[in-house]
Amino acid sequence: MKYANCSSADCTSKNVTVIDPSTGIAGPSVVVGNDGFARISYSVYNGNGDNYNENYVDCTNSSCSTTNTKTLSTLSGYDMNSIALGSDGYSRIIYDDPTNTTLIFTRLVTDSGANSVTGTSIGTPSNPFGALNVTTVNTTSDITAGGNVAFTATSAPLGQENITNGDFSTNPLALGSEQTTDGNFATDPVTTTGSELTTDGNFATNPTILGSEQTTDGNFTTDPTSTWTFDSSWAWDNTNHQVTHTPGTTTPLALPGALTSGALDVYQVSFDVVGGTAGTVTACLDDGTCSSAIAAGTGITTFNGRWSNSSGDIIIFTPSSDFDGSITNVSVKEESGWAFSDNSWTWDSVNHQITHTPGVSDEPLYLTWEL
Repeated sequence: MKYANCSSADCTSKNVTVIDPSTGIAGPSVVVGNDGFARISYSVYNGNGDNYNENYVDCTNSSCSTTNTKTLSTLSGYDMNSIALGSDGYSRIIYDDPTNTTLIFTRLVTDSGANSVTGTSIGTPSNPFGALNVTTVNTTSDITAGGNVAFTATSAPLGQENITNGDFSTNPLALGSEQTTDGNFATDPVTTTGSELTTDGNFATNPTILGSEQTTDGNFTTDPTSTWTFDSSWAWDNTNHQVTHTPGTTTPLALPGALTSGALDVYQVSFDVVGGTAGTVTACLDDGTCSSAIAAGTGITTFNGRWSNSSGDIIIFTPSSDFDGSITNVSVKEESGWAFSDNSWTWDSVNHQITHTPGVSDEPLYLTWEL
């Protein structure tokens, strides 16, 4: 049985913790305690005949990686259960006894489950709805009871009436205050515009703000064999500080790791393709956004994209089999502000505008910050 603590609305980002690796788990139920951590009840086979344990788990952190676990009872056969919080903040658990076809109620008096009170069975084959306890009944007519219902007299008085206008002596539809603004359209319904949501929309300053470098030794000044992964078709040139491909294979050059800024953020990737006369190489953020096929000897290339976080690499360079060029000056940085490819969009610092070069690429210009 696993517990997922979602850190995004659609739960694409989450922490998953194995609560119980056992097989034969049934009827899990979960509620969030007043401390914000989960409380879980479930039934699990204990390996002894047909016996199942009714277990309670008190998570002591948000990911539920640390817990207090208590077995509340052992029953012959698995049970279905439900958990909720009482007014005191401690768990209430109800579960069935398959052998005796009864319901069992447990009231915890600590978060950890170290102390609990288990009530008598609620409902039996001969008394399917349990016992009805009535302290005082005020009625203007006879009371008729059937089946296994019994009334016991007591001198305890009723408490204060909690129903307003229960005899409907006044109109029960009480309207609150008006929630619309100018619903009769007595004034112009078009309101003034709100505050500006863009950042530097007139491009008076450099519109792209780059974060910290995400690669390790992207200029290959030191031996990359301990930080990058590649086979013998790639060789480190410690004089020119680059990695050169020998034609014959398409084995990629990859930088393992994860981007620290997050998988949904936009990144600017730049690198130099130097030397060589044949073939192409394609750069990809993991197996997410990729560049076009870059010919040997092209020089500096820049593109923008999102990291996919699936293969365990930050950036991957895949050559064609005849590529004989070299890679150097690899850089991956998170973008904030305005994002665009340097190959197709250019900031005009004099006229304060962004100019597009036709035919270079279809890379969009967009504002990366969330509104």
